[in-house]
Amino acid sequence: MAGTGGIRPYTLWSATALPVGLTIDPTTGVISGTPTVAGTYSTVIRVVDSANASATRSVSWKVT
Repeated sequence: MAGTGGIRPYTLWSATALPVGLTIDPTTGVISGTPTVAGTYSTVIRVVDSANASATRSVSWKVT
C-alpha cells in the first residue's frame, strides 16, 4: 500500500481480514505472501502517521 498526506513518517500499517496467506508489514505497508484459500475478502487497511492521525481504506479481493 502507499500513503499520501499526513505527517510522515507513517508509523503503523494494519489490515483486517486479509486473504489467508497474505500479511502486511506494519512498518512499510507492503502486503506479501501467497493467498491459499479461495474466496472473496473485504479488507480494511489502516495507516497511522507521526501525529497519530489515521486513515482507512476498504479493499475487496477475489481469490480463485
